[in-house]
Amino acid sequence: MGTNGPSNINFGLTPSGALGGADPRRQMQLREVPVIQIDVRDALGNARGGVRTPFVDAPLATYVPTDTVAHPTALSGFCILDGYNIPFDATQRAALYANHGDYVQRVVTQSAELVRDGFWLLPDALQVIEAASRARVP
Repeated sequence: MGTNGPSNINFGLTPSGALGGADPRRQMQLREVPVIQIDVRDALGNARGGVRTPFVDAPLATYVPTDTVAHPTALSGFCILDGYNIPFDATQRAALYANHGDYVQRVVTQSAELVRDGFWLLPDALQVIEAASRARVP
């Protein structure tokens, strides 16, 4: 066994390969395999599944994973990496949250769960909660 792990692993093949033929590892070819993306969205247009954060569980916008529109700005090329968001208008925010306290409480609850479960550090949660307390929500 070498320093990077075993140098010879027996997969139950004969020394010359399966059934006495050529080593099947030498016959493998790389092929392009199409990637199928399943993009499941909630009623507000945000992704479902994964680690949920206040940004999608107490949203103020719909987050879009990619930006395919060409923008003539200096930083437009980064949209393909970060996506973009479509902010909710005042009517949408009012329909989601009874008042400012309702919105902040949802952010606090979600942030506390993320800290408890080890996905966020406390300073990160406090920063998000502080931003929520200043947000213009009902």
